[in-house]
Amino acid sequence: MMKNFLKSTRFSTRAYGSALLVLTAFALLATYSVQKATSYSYGVVGQSRSGCGNGCHGGSSSATVVKIWTDASQIVVGQTYNFHLSVANPSEAGAGCDFSVDNGAVLATTDPGLQLYNNEITHNAPQSFSGDSAVWTFQYTPKKTGTSHIYAAGNAVNLNRGADGGDRYNLATYTMTVVSAAGPQAAFSAASGAVLRDTSLVGNTVTSTVWLHNKGTATLTINHYGLKTGTVFTLLDTSAWSIAAGDSAAISIAFNPASKGSFTDSLRVWSNDVAANPGGMALSGVGTVAKLQVDNASLAFGPVRVSSSMVQHGKITNGGNGPLTIASITVSSPSGAFKFVGLAKGALPPLTLSPSGSTADTFSFVPAKVGPDTAIVTIQFAETATPRDTTIMLIGEGIQNAAVASSQPTPADLVIAPNPSNGRIVLRTAADLGNAELEISDAAGRVVSRESVGLAGETPLDLSSEPNGSYFVLIQPKGGVAIVRRIVIAR
Repeated sequence: MMKNFLKSTRFSTRAYGSALLVLTAFALLATYSVQKATSYSYGVVGQSRSGCGNGCHGGSSSATVVKIWTDASQIVVGQTYNFHLSVANPSEAGAGCDFSVDNGAVLATTDPGLQLYNNEITHNAPQSFSGDSAVWTFQYTPKKTGTSHIYAAGNAVNLNRGADGGDRYNLATYTMTVVSAAGPQAAFSAASGAVLRDTSLVGNTVTSTVWLHNKGTATLTINHYGLKTGTVFTLLDTSAWSIAAGDSAAISIAFNPASKGSFTDSLRVWSNDVAANPGGMALSGVGTVAKLQVDNASLAFGPVRVSSSMVQHGKITNGGNGPLTIASITVSSPSGAFKFVGLAKGALPPLTLSPSGSTADTFSFVPAKVGPDTAIVTIQFAETATPRDTTIMLIGEGIQNAAVASSQPTPADLVIAPNPSNGRIVLRTAADLGNAELEISDAAGRVVSRESVGLAGETPLDLSSEPNGSYFVLIQPKGGVAIVRRIVIAR
């Protein structure tokens, strides 16, 4: 139409300018049409999946054949490929097109018959058939691996620019699998998946394995291993510096928390994998604390007839948030009268208590002679790599078979204050308990003081020369039952 218009018009300078205005108007109309997705011969976008029969053209027809193809045998992420689109219909004379992509791919074209708008391509004028079809060429660049698609609508037209009802469109979809670039490809995994997760008691070290896989097609060469912070996580074994395609190597990592709480870090590996340099994975750890608690600093058996047996039970509790292992329980009894029987349900150490878990500890007292007797119990537990222990005291008294036990003072009968102290303390009694033998020993069972005192009112004791620590005060009233108190010297 434009050609006939130009032939039938005599041009002056003014007429030529008018023709330019007409051409400019057509160009603006084409751009406007593409942007609004409501064009006829100048192209249209937004129709690649739905088709062109929205009132602008005729309906769909299987006689219109739309094809998309490429000469590439494999589509690799990041590389650019030439694709072709053809539209054919033996009853029509030309065609237009519209096509789009997914999966983040990018379109481009140098074909003079195509135009790009918002990463979608359409024709800028109907293309006459050459032979039995119209063919366009465009460029496709995938940005992600995985399944990807090119969606196309092709409209076969009669080129009469007036009776659009005779046009017939059809759709086509090209499906492909975008693969990683050839070469090495580093990937990481741990027993917990994409993140290494560890839990350890404070002061302990837990060692775990991270796997470095080469999922590429060439040897992975490692240049450097590292940690982002390297505070509680440590690299132990990084001996693998070359990993063949399809193979894997183990990386040993230690987690050693110095305090309770959650910790994070990240493993980094620099290699010849250009897509991930450095590559790495997240590290996560939780530091836990076990805490041994005993219900009493001492167990009193009271008066027991010689050669008879008496048992007492204590309680051991894990008051922390990490597992606690009772490694051993030993009894230091000079007379041999006290013995450790076992834990709850007849169990023996080692025994692990979960957080808030508890168990009973049972001891026996079989006096061989008349008189008061004591023993020191040491409970050793593996809270950290270096075992720790705590102590309690066992107290009993052997009496003759015909003897009658005197009344036993209650705990309220005697108070020690202050506790903890700097070593200067006072024994305070509400009633006159008479004369008593007083013995003070340290946590190891060593006697540091022994004297006779009168228990009435307040009785001062001076332990200021002793070092900080726990001490047991054994008070044996004459004719009564022994009383034990635990005191702490802390300056």
